[in-house]
Amino acid sequence: MKQRYEWDCFLCCITMAVDGDYDKLWLTTVDQKPPFNLGALNFVQRMVEKRGIYGDDIDKAFGQAGLQKDVDYWRVPIYSTCIDCAKSMLLGRRAILQAPSLNQEGGTHIVYWDGAQVHDPSPKQCYSWLQAMHLQYAWILK
Repeated sequence: MKQRYEWDCFLCCITMAVDGDYDKLWLTTVDQKPPFNLGALNFVQRMVEKRGIYGDDIDKAFGQAGLQKDVDYWRVPIYSTCIDCAKSMLLGRRAILQAPSLNQEGGTHIVYWDGAQVHDPSPKQCYSWLQAMHLQYAWILK
């Protein structure tokens, strides 16, 4: 799956992680009954305005895909002193990973890791190998 917008790498990776349909996850209307999912249009609009998905919007995006924090996924900061340990920990585990962008100086980028292979949604320069990434965060999936 490749990005549709300059800033939707996180949404693409969540879609890959749940083997979902991008249009159904992110391009639907807002639910009118509790728990009032934000709906895709709001995610896409917010993503464009903020130039990415950040903060509470990350958990809301996972929720839109049916994943619950600390039940279906865990956010793990990766410290520069233990990057090799983190890469070893990821072998065989699915995760969404944050690393420096290869295409925007000073920016960050999100890729999907299926436990064995990197899936980079960027239509530009892409990460191909976990070993080439300077990981910053991982969202480990159940």
